[in-house]
Amino acid sequence: MKNCKTRRASALIFVLGLVFAASAISLALVEYATADLKPRTSILRQQILRQEAYSALSAAIAVIEEYNSIDGGIYSDLQGWDKPLSDGRVKLPEASHADVKVTDESAKISLRGLDSASLAKIIEYLGLSERDAETCADCIIDWCDEDEVASLNGAEKDDYNTGEALPPNRPMESFSELKLIKNVRDLFFDESGNANDVYKRFVQIITLENTTECNLNCASEETLAALLAIEEKDYDPNLYKAIRGQIGSIDDGIVWVKSLAEISARGAADVPSNGTGCQVQLLKIEIVVKRGVGEYRLDAFYGLPDLMQNTSSDGGAAASKSKTDSNASKNADKAGLQNAAIKTSSSSSKELGTFRILKVFERGSK
Repeated sequence: MKNCKTRRASALIFVLGLVFAASAISLALVEYATADLKPRTSILRQQILRQEAYSALSAAIAVIEEYNSIDGGIYSDLQGWDKPLSDGRVKLPEASHADVKVTDESAKISLRGLDSASLAKIIEYLGLSERDAETCADCIIDWCDEDEVASLNGAEKDDYNTGEALPPNRPMESFSELKLIKNVRDLFFDESGNANDVYKRFVQIITLENTTECNLNCASEETLAALLAIEEKDYDPNLYKAIRGQIGSIDDGIVWVKSLAEISARGAADVPSNGTGCQVQLLKIEIVVKRGVGEYRLDAFYGLPDLMQNTSSDGGAAASKSKTDSNASKNADKAGLQNAAIKTSSSSSKELGTFRILKVFERGSK
C-alpha cells in the first residue's frame, strides 16, 4: 500500500513537472513570437503607410494637373490646388487619413539668383545696417561660390579659424548653414545660438531651390517688399491687393494675374520686374498619412523639368532619407506617378510648362 502511494506521488510530481516544463516552453515560444513579429508588424505598417502616402501624392498631382488643364497654367493658390484632397474626391482606406498641403516654393526669392548687391539690399530691408548687410551678403556669396577669392567684405577659407566649418563652395543646402558662416552667425543668431527676427524673416522670403522667377501671384507682402527693395523702391500695400484681386477689375472671375501689366492695370504703382513672373515654377507637396498610432511623412517637389539641374535639399530637414535627382524619378516610376501630363521628352510639354517630380523626401514613420 505504501509503495502504491509512493508511485502515485511520483507520477503526480512527474506530470506536474511536465506541465511546468510545457508551460515554460509555451511562454518562451510566445515571447519569441511576439519579439519576432513586432518588428515585422512595424515594417508591414510602414510599407502600407508609404504606399498610401504615394497614392496621396499621385492624387494630389492629378488634381494639380486638372487645374493646369482647366485654367491653362498653374498661377495662384486662389485656383484651389493648395489643398488638393480637401474636397474628398480621393478616398484612402477607412483606417487611414491623409493631410496634403501644396505651397508655391517659387513664390520666394531664390538665393541662387541673387548677386551680392541684391542680397545686401534684402538683408538691409530686414533691419540690419547697410554696412552689416553688405558684410552678410558678401560672406554668404563667398560661402556658396566656386572660387577662393574673398569678396570686399566677405570671407573665404583662409579667413576662418582652425576647427571651424569651411566654405563648401557650392549652393547652400540648408538654412542651418547660416550659423556656420563668418560674420553672418552673429547677425542672424543670438549668443545662445537661437535664431533672431532677421533670420526668421529671411527664411520666409528666401528659397534655396533652383528657381529663376519669383511668382508674384503667391508671394507674401514681405517678399514683395523685399523684391522692391532690390530695385530701391518703397512698398505700396496696393501691390498685394492688386495681385490678389482685392482692387481693380476682375474678368470672368479670374482673380489671379497672368502678366505684370495686369497688376499695374489694377492699380499698383510699382511692380517688381527683376526676376519675377506670374506662373508657378516649383510646388512643394507635403503629405502626412496616419493609420492608428502610425504616421508617415513624405515631401515632394513638383516643377518645371529644367529646374532638375543643381536642385538643393529641403533645408536639411530630411537629409538622411532624401531621394534626390535620379532617385526621385525612380520612386515616381515605382509609384505610378508618370501620368499623361508629364512628358518631359516632348516639345509640347515644355511649351505648356507641364511639371514633373524633381525630388522626393521620405521622412518615414513614427
